[in-house]
Amino acid sequence: MEVISFVLRFAISAAMSVIVPFGSWLGLAWNSATPLKDLSRLRVSNGNSIVMERGFVLQGWTYSEAVEQPSLSPGDFAALGFGPTFFDGNLFYAALLEAEPDLLWSLAKAPDESANGLAGTRPTGAEWLSAEQLQHLDRLVSVCFGDEQAYDDEEAAAIAAWIMDFRSRHPDVLLHTNQYNGQWSKKQIAQYLRESKPDILTFDNYYFNAGNMERIKYHAMPAMIADKTNEFRIPAMGGHDGSGEEPIPFGQYLQCFDCCCVGWYTVSESQKNLVANLTATMGGKWLNLFRLPLLVMDGDGTLTRHFYEYAEIGRELQNLSAHLAGLQTVDVRVVPGQHKWWRLTLDNPLPKTVNAFKRGSAPYIETISVKNLSGENDGLPGDVYVGSFAILPGTANQNREYFAVCNALTAGNGLKDEGWCGSCDETQQEITLRTDGKQTKTLYYVDSATGQEVPVVLDNGSAAFTLGGGKMRLFFWE
Repeated sequence: MEVISFVLRFAISAAMSVIVPFGSWLGLAWNSATPLKDLSRLRVSNGNSIVMERGFVLQGWTYSEAVEQPSLSPGDFAALGFGPTFFDGNLFYAALLEAEPDLLWSLAKAPDESANGLAGTRPTGAEWLSAEQLQHLDRLVSVCFGDEQAYDDEEAAAIAAWIMDFRSRHPDVLLHTNQYNGQWSKKQIAQYLRESKPDILTFDNYYFNAGNMERIKYHAMPAMIADKTNEFRIPAMGGHDGSGEEPIPFGQYLQCFDCCCVGWYTVSESQKNLVANLTATMGGKWLNLFRLPLLVMDGDGTLTRHFYEYAEIGRELQNLSAHLAGLQTVDVRVVPGQHKWWRLTLDNPLPKTVNAFKRGSAPYIETISVKNLSGENDGLPGDVYVGSFAILPGTANQNREYFAVCNALTAGNGLKDEGWCGSCDETQQEITLRTDGKQTKTLYYVDSATGQEVPVVLDNGSAAFTLGGGKMRLFFWE
């Protein structure tokens, strides 16, 4: 048996020695640090300007005032930290905005609730926002025209017309469409960027669903999420003309528990955190919950644990917002973890579009080591993702060098309440950064619980810290 095990291990290692370099080369082709080699030519797009003014965008689909369905109260919205996205009825809820004057709001399926696609329609040039909506225009953060529409010449022309028309009156609102992964080809996305000039790219993919969880192992999920995110991150980095000189922001939807897309599977806390925080680690600046009413239980208004878990995500990202809003993603790397296969311990496969971490992939960081502090994943280390950033012009503290670290280890068994697993505490990892010892700057991290900038005490050039599953930590050198 030992001989068979040795032969299998040798064969797999030999195969990986061929596959992984090819995967790394493919990743390099997709994820070259940025299309813009000279970062001194970096300019602020309208989309990034809006995010820098408004902050990291956190929104969630909710019913309008015209629909009698259970939803969150104004106080719940304030506690959650995600503003309302109206998608049905009259596309508004005046009482909600009046009760919570600090909430930003947004629209989906614009210009009306029937608008999945826009083909055959054109704006008249007249204002189509209602009088009530216009009263709260100063807090309108984004408008999504249609939703998941297919792409053809007629649809492309309609999208461009609606975006151009709305922008002529309201240039301080993020204007965009939304697609699912693979719905539009790379060529179609490039045409959309060039002709419609959206302020932001957004997409949806509800990763932790019954089908995926039955066929994809936990150790492979982070790589899938990273690759799917890069389908929109990379063209967003290129901007409207693909040059990279004026990149636009990007973001994605988050899934509430038990929605129509996930079947029987209930998403765990660590899995919720991973999608949100890996998006931010990769440079995303927009997250939207689909759908907020699913955070209440049985229509009686009782808040579930999922509400409080997303509220914590919202609170932490709001505390990081002042930093994240002014950053531009330039590179993403992964420290691959391990997994058990039969009696063997194997390295996790690299994503197709993300390279392995190497010396200097994050400023002044030589190596990153990972220790699993939980019993999940057979006690083996899970993946850790590292994002590096440039600072957009006009942002304070131009001399800083930022990077983010995300613990991509998650767990979950799909159960509702009894026997549920997969909390952030149950998937903690200790991560150790070893610096090169040559820099004269001081390393800081931004405490996501408070927003405070905290100096990091280095021990012989190293810093160790613990992150729960799906959590991230933002660092900078100054």
